[in-house]
Parts: sequence; C-alpha cells; structure tokens
Amino acid sequence: MTRSPSVFLMAALALAALVVPSAPPVGAEAALAVSSATLSPDGPSTITVNGRGYLVPPHVAGSSVFGGVYVFFGWVRPGAGWGPSSRNAVNSDGQFGITYHYPGEGGTGDLRDDGSGANRFVAFTPGGIDAGSTPFHMDDAGNWSVALNIAGPVYRWSDPFTGAAASVDCRSVQCGVFTLGAHGRPSRTNERFVPISFAAPSVAPAPTAAPVPSAAAPSVNVGGITTVPARPGSTTPRPATSGAAAPTKAPATETVPPVAEATTTTVPATGAEPAASTSAPGRSGDDQRVRASGSAVPDQGVVRIEAADDGSF
Repeated sequence: MTRSPSVFLMAALALAALVVPSAPPVGAEAALAVSSATLSPDGPSTITVNGRGYLVPPHVAGSSVFGGVYVFFGWVRPGAGWGPSSRNAVNSDGQFGITYHYPGEGGTGDLRDDGSGANRFVAFTPGGIDAGSTPFHMDDAGNWSVALNIAGPVYRWSDPFTGAAASVDCRSVQCGVFTLGAHGRPSRTNERFVPISFAAPSVAPAPTAAPVPSAAAPSVNVGGITTVPARPGSTTPRPATSGAAAPTKAPATETVPPVAEATTTTVPATGAEPAASTSAPGRSGDDQRVRASGSAVPDQGVVRIEAADDGSF
C-alpha cells in the first residue's frame, strides 16, 4: 500500500507542534523592578522604575489603546487581593484606603499626573484619547521605564469614606512601589509590588569637648628657688620656667642697742666715794641708768662701777 506524501507531511507537522513549546502569553511574565530598594530617610529620593512584559490589550499594530497603568509609592496589604482587580460585593478587597493607599487626597485623579513625579501614568500606546497626557508609553512587548520621586519615609493620605487624614511612616510598615490598572481598567497581571526600605538615620558623632586646663598651682619660693608643684601623676616638682625669680627674703634680725661702756674712776684709798660719771657714751641723761656694782678692791685701791644691763633698753 502506497502512502501519499501529504500523509507524511501532516505527521511531521504534528510532531513538530509537540516538540516546539508555544510562546508564553503577553503579560504572563510581567515584572517590576527599581534602581534602588533602600533609600535615605533624610530627604527626597529619585529612583528609576522599570516594567517588563506588562499586559497590553490586543490591538492592531500602530493603533491606539485606551488606558495603561499608574505607578505609585505607598502601602499595600501583604498577600494577594490588594489591587482593584479583587473588588467584589462580599468584602473590601481592592478598596483604596483599606488594602492599598498612597500620598494624596483619597486617591483622586488630581494626583495622577506627571507634574510632580510623585506618581506616573504609563499609557498602553502612544496614541489614544489620554496618551497625550503623559510622555511615558509601553512598547508592543509591554516594557516601559519612568523616574519616580519619593518625598521621604513619611506621607499623608485622606480616607475617601470619612475624610480623615492619616499618616504613614514607612520605617514602621512595609511600603514600596506598585502598579495598578489606570482609568478604571483593572488588570491583575499588571498589579505588581516591589518593597522599598529606608536606611537607619545617620547620627553625627558627639562633639568632643575641648580640654579644660586645670587651675595653675601657686609656685613656692624657698631659699630663693622657685618651684611649681608636680603635675598629677608625677612626684617631681617642676622648676619655674617663666617670670623673674622671686627676691630672696633676708632673715629677720633684732637690733640690739649698744651697751654702755663701763667707766672706771680712781678714788682715794681713804674710802671717800667720788662723784660718779654723769654720762655714758651714746646716751642722754634721761635714758642713762647707772648702777654701782661691786666693791672697793683694796689691793688696787679702785672701785669698779658698771653700767647695768637689766633689759630695760
């Protein structure tokens, strides 16, 4: 039995279809990345955000497609079901202020622009009724890149249900960069989140206090040599290194008045007492005190009269 060539051709094509894997659908490998995942807490930062393989609605090449994605910095509830694609009539999944939020007034459209760079709108295609409002567009493979400004670790937002203002400190809760469908076109494939952390605040070293000089100890002069007490921890006195040497103090002396010179008078041997001298060298008559002392010396025939030193000078 002869088989036609067409049978073999069909069999070969079927085998090739089993061996060659089919290409993944667009959006199946959507990924979000940032240029820096750790930012400074001391001020604003600008990072680059890249999207790869985002899902773009099917369209004819070169035609315009309405919608795109928003790029935000903020908070999302951990786990699945935080994005708008999870909204339902049973719970609050996918609701702004409950499962996600970002800086601004209740997530209103006035923040969804590219003027401040705090959030971005990336359009699916360059054309369309809203594509002209942004310079950021996806290519046909769903790739895109934007610069995003982050003011710091703390931001405020308003609850759309109560109007109450709330503050979020991203050093206490996990914040990050995330994307979600824009213009009311939710897309679970395009809901992506990348965590962002903030470094510990830099602490300046405590200033070192200038050394305070100790009070100068008084110098001591002994015998004309001036010394300064030793420094703490030293036992050797230091000689004075400046200033004139202290004058040597003369030892105190006591002036002693001169003692009156004794006067000797020759008297006759008969024992008659002669008149005593009425003056002594160096003294006036009022201060002179002369006391006869001793007795006649028979063998010399004289009487010695001495000026008494009775301590009354």
